[in-house]
Amino acid sequence: RLWVTTWGQTPKPGELKSPSSGTDVRVDRRGIATGGTVSQIDLASGTVTATRVGAQPSGMAIDGDNVYVPLANADQVISISRSTGKSKLVWKAWTGSAPTAVALTGKGRLAVTCGGTNSVVQLENGKLVDILRSAWYPVAITARNGAFYVVSAKGVGSRGNELRQGKFDKIAETEKFKTRLSAVDAKSNGVYQFTGAFSVIPSDRNKYFTFYPAKATKLATQPVPVPTQVGEPSVFKHVVYILKENRTYDQVFGDMKRGDGDPSLCIYGEKITPNQHALASQFVLLDNYYCNGVLSADGHSWSTEGNATSYFERTFGGWTRSYPYGDDPIAISSTGHIWDAVLDRGLAFRNYGEYDYAEPTKGERHAAILKDLESGTRAIKFSHKIGLARLAKYSDPECPGWNMEIPDVLRASYFIRDVKAAVKTGKLANLSFVYLPQDHTSGTAPGTPTPEAHVADNDLAVGRVVEAVSQSRFWKDTVIFVIEDDPQAGFDHVDGHRSTCLVISPYTRRSAVVSQFYNQAGVLRTISHILGVKPSSRFEQTANLMTECFQSRPDLSGFKARPNLVPLDQVNVAKSNQSATRLDLSRPDRIDEKLFNRQLWAAAKGSAPYPDGFEGAHGKGLAARKLTTVTEVDED
Repeated sequence: RLWVTTWGQTPKPGELKSPSSGTDVRVDRRGIATGGTVSQIDLASGTVTATRVGAQPSGMAIDGDNVYVPLANADQVISISRSTGKSKLVWKAWTGSAPTAVALTGKGRLAVTCGGTNSVVQLENGKLVDILRSAWYPVAITARNGAFYVVSAKGVGSRGNELRQGKFDKIAETEKFKTRLSAVDAKSNGVYQFTGAFSVIPSDRNKYFTFYPAKATKLATQPVPVPTQVGEPSVFKHVVYILKENRTYDQVFGDMKRGDGDPSLCIYGEKITPNQHALASQFVLLDNYYCNGVLSADGHSWSTEGNATSYFERTFGGWTRSYPYGDDPIAISSTGHIWDAVLDRGLAFRNYGEYDYAEPTKGERHAAILKDLESGTRAIKFSHKIGLARLAKYSDPECPGWNMEIPDVLRASYFIRDVKAAVKTGKLANLSFVYLPQDHTSGTAPGTPTPEAHVADNDLAVGRVVEAVSQSRFWKDTVIFVIEDDPQAGFDHVDGHRSTCLVISPYTRRSAVVSQFYNQAGVLRTISHILGVKPSSRFEQTANLMTECFQSRPDLSGFKARPNLVPLDQVNVAKSNQSATRLDLSRPDRIDEKLFNRQLWAAAKGSAPYPDGFEGAHGKGLAARKLTTVTEVDED
C-alpha cells in the first residue's frame, strides 16, 4: 500500500472550483483552496481511497494504525487511521508555524519541523515537550541515534558575500549545530538567492522557546490613531493602501540628509520623485523599514496576507509548477487576505489593479495610452484577468493591473474619480487597495519609457492620490500607507531588504524621522488594528505596531501634488552600455534580474562601478540600527 499526500482536492459537482496551474481544485468562497488529501493506494488493484484533510499536507510517518500528517497551511498535525480512514487532530500549532514534516521518535512521540518558526517541535501523545532551533525553513526530517537530521529549504539565506569571503565557519559556529551547505553560486547575491542547509541537531538540547501573544486587557474606548488591541476604536475610518514595485530605501531616499541614506546609491532622488520626497519631508521619513518579501510572488503575499505559505518557501528553487500572483489557490494562506477579513467584518473594500493582468484591447502601447489619458479622450479600454473571484467582484472594472505599457497616472485616475464621486455620496470604502507598479520600470530597451520616466510617472500618481484624499471631506479620518512589494531590484548600504514606506494622515507626525524597526507585516498589523480585524498570522501578531508614526492631535493641512520634473513620454534610445533586447515583462519576474538591475544602474550612473557589495542580505548597516541577522544570535 502506498500513501500519498496532495495539496489540492478534486472538486465534486456543484462545489466551487478554481484552476491551480491548469488543474481545477476545490476552493472556498474566498477563492482559496479548501485543503488537500491523503490517499491510500492498493498497488495490487489500483484502488485509491482518499481522505480530505486541511491545507498543504506535507509528509507523513506511519506508526501502527496511525498515519501522522503535518498540514503546513492549516498549522496542524493530524493522524489518519489506516483501518477506518478517519482523521483526528493531534496537535494545533500556532498560526503561521507551518508544520512541514514529521518523524517518529518513539511510541507516541513525534518530531515535527515547523517552517514558520524555524524549529523542530517534539510532541509526546500530542503534548508539546520541547522546541529546538533549526536553520531557515526546515522541510524534511529523520531521527537517528539521538539526533535529528534536518533539511532546510532556505538554510542560511541569501548570505552569498559572507560565504564567498570564507566567513561560513563563523556562521556555523554561531548556529551551534553542524551544517552542511549545498553548492554556492558565486555570482548570486540578491535578496531572493538562498543557500539551503542540511543540519544535524542533537535531540536533547532542550532549548524551549515560543512566543506568547500579549494577554488582552480591558478594551479602551477613546479613539486613537492605532489601537493597541483589536476592537478598540480608531480615529480612522478609511485606509488607502498603495503597493508599488521593487525599490530600496537608498535608491529613492538615499539623498535625504535627515535619514540614514547613502547618496551615492540614490538613482531616483528628488528630481525624479519630488512627491515622495515632499511626503517624506512633510510627514514621517522611515529609515528602518524592511520588506518581508523578496520578489513579487511572496512580496504580494506578505503585503496582503502577512505570510508566505510553504508553497512559496519550498519552491524558490525554480517555480517549476507555477509562479503565484494571486492566481494559484493552493499557494494562498488559509487565513486569507486583508480584504477577506475586512469584508467578513461587514466593511467596504475596493481594489484598483491588484492581482490583475491587464491588456489594452487593441494592443496599444505606452505612448498612445498616455496621450489618450492626457487628451481626456479615454477611448482605450483594457481586458482584465484576476484569478480570485472574490477580489474580482470588488475590483474597479476599468482600472488595469500589471502591465508596464500602462502609466500609473491612469491607474490613479480611477481611484481619484471614485473619491470625487464619494464626496457627493459620503461613502468611501473602508479599505482601498491601489496598485501602482510602474516604478518597476521596463529597463533600457530602446523605444520603451526610460527608467526615470517610469519612476516619475509612479511618483506623480502617488502625489495625485494623496492630494485627492487630503483635499476631500475624507481627509480627517483617512490614513494612507505606501510601500513596495519587495526590494529585489535594488541595493542599500544598510541591507538589501531595506525599503521605502510612507505613512500619511492628519494624525501622522510632521517632519519627523522615525527609526523604529518596521516591516510589511507591521504595516498589515497596523491596518488590521485600525479597521478592527484580527491579524491573520504570527508574523502580524508579533510585528511592531506603527504607533511612533502618529500624534494624538490632527493637523488637517493637506498635500498638493508636485509636478513631474521628468517627461513621462521620455523614451530610451540605443546606447552602447544598454541592452537593445526588449525584456519579457508580460508577467512578473520572467527576466534576468541581475542583468536588469545593472541596466538601471548604468542608465542612472553611466560607467560607475555597480555596487554589488550592497545587494542582498549583506547586513553591513544593521549593527548601527541595533539589528542583527538570525545567524548572529547566540542561543545562550
